[in-house]
Amino acid sequence: MNCFKINPSFMVIGLFLLLLSVVAIAPAFAVTLTSDQMKQVQQLSPADREALAKQAGVDVPTVNAVTEVPQSPPELIRPIELGPSAIEESVQNRLKTLGAGTEGLSTAEGLSTAEGLSTAEELSTAEELSTAEELSTAEELSTAEELSTAEGMIKDDKSLRNSWKSLLNIKQTRSINTDLNQYGYELFAGSPSTFAAASEIPVPPEYVLGPGDELNIQYYGSKEERIQVVVDREGVIDLPSIGPLTLVGLDFQEAKALIAEKIHQQMIGVTGSVSMGRLRSMRVFVLGDVNSPGSYLVSGLSTISNALFVSGGISKKGSMRHVMLKRSGVNVAELDLYDFLLKGDSSNDIRLQPGDVVFVPPIGDVIAVAGVVTRPAIYEVKKKGSSNDVADVLALAGGKLAAADTAHAQIDRITGTGDRTLVHVNFAKAGRAAQLKNGDILIVYRVPGVESDTVSLTGHVKRPGSFGLKKGMKLSDLIASKDDLLPYAFMDYMIIQRTDPVTGTLTILRPSLGEMLNGNYKSANPELHTDDKLMVFSNAIMSKLDSVTVVGAVNHPGTFPLGKGLKVSDLILAAGGPLENAYLKKGELTRYEVIDGEKRVVNHIEVDLAQALSGEASADTVLQGHDIVMVRSISNWNVRAQVELKGEFRFPGTYTIEDGETLEQVIVRAGGLTDSAFMPAAFFTRKSIREEQEKRLQKYVDRMEKEIAQTETAITSINDPKLLAGKQKGLTAAQGVLEKVKVLKPEGRLLIDMDDSGKLKEGATLRLADQDVLYVPKRPDQVLVMGEVYNQSAMLYRKNMHRDDVLDLAGGLTSMADESRIYIVRANGYIDSGKGWNRKDDIYPGDTIVVPQKLEVFSLLDSALDWSKALMQIGIGVASMKTLGIL
Repeated sequence: MNCFKINPSFMVIGLFLLLLSVVAIAPAFAVTLTSDQMKQVQQLSPADREALAKQAGVDVPTVNAVTEVPQSPPELIRPIELGPSAIEESVQNRLKTLGAGTEGLSTAEGLSTAEGLSTAEELSTAEELSTAEELSTAEELSTAEELSTAEGMIKDDKSLRNSWKSLLNIKQTRSINTDLNQYGYELFAGSPSTFAAASEIPVPPEYVLGPGDELNIQYYGSKEERIQVVVDREGVIDLPSIGPLTLVGLDFQEAKALIAEKIHQQMIGVTGSVSMGRLRSMRVFVLGDVNSPGSYLVSGLSTISNALFVSGGISKKGSMRHVMLKRSGVNVAELDLYDFLLKGDSSNDIRLQPGDVVFVPPIGDVIAVAGVVTRPAIYEVKKKGSSNDVADVLALAGGKLAAADTAHAQIDRITGTGDRTLVHVNFAKAGRAAQLKNGDILIVYRVPGVESDTVSLTGHVKRPGSFGLKKGMKLSDLIASKDDLLPYAFMDYMIIQRTDPVTGTLTILRPSLGEMLNGNYKSANPELHTDDKLMVFSNAIMSKLDSVTVVGAVNHPGTFPLGKGLKVSDLILAAGGPLENAYLKKGELTRYEVIDGEKRVVNHIEVDLAQALSGEASADTVLQGHDIVMVRSISNWNVRAQVELKGEFRFPGTYTIEDGETLEQVIVRAGGLTDSAFMPAAFFTRKSIREEQEKRLQKYVDRMEKEIAQTETAITSINDPKLLAGKQKGLTAAQGVLEKVKVLKPEGRLLIDMDDSGKLKEGATLRLADQDVLYVPKRPDQVLVMGEVYNQSAMLYRKNMHRDDVLDLAGGLTSMADESRIYIVRANGYIDSGKGWNRKDDIYPGDTIVVPQKLEVFSLLDSALDWSKALMQIGIGVASMKTLGIL
């Protein structure tokens, strides 16, 4: 028997070859592997499966008869930007004509008086009635407020009376929010590409199976296996070992029962469990007034609202209350989205079937609700099944808020003749039953909100604000002890501003806080009246602190408060102490005194500041209010100045100089010059010269801008086209040069002429200043040619060279060259213009020959003479002029 035992390895190889042949011929003959065959393939190693698939030229087969497609969760809804509709614009424009403004403001918001009062709430709030009341603590009050608090209260009271007087002269309006939108449309405004149900969503038992639905069947008992089957186009599934089953028209619960019964009958010892796999997809149509009408592929569990999401939501021209579902041309359902939005009722959001049409008709009647309600918006109302009275529409808007003026609402209505009218509505009475019509705007205003029976307390107290007034209320009810006051409160008196309610007469009371608190409220404790305004001051405000000033050589000169016993030394130390250059032997104290209350005199007192700072009591004078202490500076004290020597010096670097030190002296300190130094090209710059050149350049730019503007105006009167074109060409060139000149930076160069020993020629002397720079280069071996020549370049210097020799080596002049204005810039910065009897054409090392371009001559150039020379005079170097394009 052992001779017939089959080696397991041969079984695997045989199975592999069998399956390979089946898979290889499957594409040609549409052969489908059975579930058992697929299971055997799945048991192969990944390498064997991959080799099998590669040999057959197909994808790697899976275990199931139907390839399992991973489920995708629903796509996130990307909101669509909904623009304003014609309905919204119409309602908003009508509300604006009513004088509507920001919601929540009261009737007196229409008061816009010259006194600067804009709302009744500002008039009724005690903290805003006077300048001092706007401040929470007395330390924040300014000097002017400290001296005229009562006057400020009187002024504000006059302003209050004038504002009420203006009620008789201006048209008043009540304000509401005009920014109303159509309700509910943003909810469905999205743009997903599909709306596939997530795999985690349970399938309801009443779900009717159809072609494309997938069932997962798990066998238990004598056979342990899990298979997946798909309902085909005829509504049939093929169960292995059982055969075909017809599930068409059955819901999920019925199909589960049928499959379980067949398994029990035909497979002994086996029970089955059935669950839903991937749901079928179906095509539906979303038409009418939606943002993106069309045909969409949705899952089998999709409802009417899902289809609306897929289509981007209902447009603002469509109805939210009459969404219809058509099936085979028959209306089978109608969805009112307000039931879903306002009540959370989705009972009418029925499930779709293949070929269904979701149709959104045009919007019906609309009524707007504006003002103090929960949801101000524009609502669509039904013509049938609803009375559309004020109570119904308020319910749509979520009801009125607590601050609503229920007795004075209005309806803005367009009459049959096309006119507009306002209808008064009283919610507390029969007004709730008033019928609303298409296009009506229900306006619910805010209550006026004017405070009554209140008093206000401000100033140097711990709890400022408004307080309710009760009968017999006294000052001690607001200020019961010193614990109610901030530290250092002024106890001599406070101010109570009182206005007579009948005549409007203003009265100022000045009760003593100290007497009231120290006498157990037996005195100075007046009874308070409606709208009384109470102000408590601080000692700092009522006892103005004098000041003293220190100027001169201190770190922080300025004005400081005068404390008790403040001395000269205290003031100098408060100012950061004296500077290094301060002259402390003799300071000056300026003091102002009033003689006999008639005239003011000024005394100047000398003070030995050094002794005062050392603690000498006799020199440390006690200061008085408005004293001025001046600390002098040492006369010959200068800030440390430094200059820089660069280039061919034995010891180049930065040197600190003394006042009056000359250039030659610093060169000697630097060890003198090297043998390579070329003094004719010495380059010296100074900060003050650079700053002056920058000013001159700015003036030059300003003059150029002015003359260009004048030229632009002048050429407008030229009728000759050829002449006009020439002028405009020159003007364009000038404007281009101007833009480039604006960005130039002067070098600050001072032209010097030095000999080889480092001394200025002809006995000249140059005293150095801070930040001076001297650069001495090595002897250059070249000369430069710039401008209108055929070869702009550097050339090797040769002895006895002349200007024309160099120009010939550069290829000669171009046709655009201006030969009459050729000049030479020497290495030391001096210019030889090449004109007159003293013309010098000899060329030396480091020289630059400049050949300017011919320019249009007009008024701008007449004044500037020559672009390049004018800029050279201002201090612009040759390299910078090259960037201008004029060289």
